[in-house]
Amino acid sequence: MKANIILFDKPYSLELIAEGQAIQWAVISGACDKCKNKYECEHNRNFKFPKRAACMQKKSELIEKINTKK
Repeated sequence: MKANIILFDKPYSLELIAEGQAIQWAVISGACDKCKNKYECEHNRNFKFPKRAACMQKKSELIEKINTKK
């Protein structure tokens, strides 16, 4: 059985929802383990994900899919 459960405590923008889902995907899929930014990501709360990171590429993909369905 496969399930994604995401809890949001308040309304968030499409961009933040997609980012949360993309990061969840990256962790579960193992993409984070291969990322050269992993240490910085885990230890720096102000870290900005580079666009080349797998999670940000997935975020762009999710936003594109949502926008094409509108």
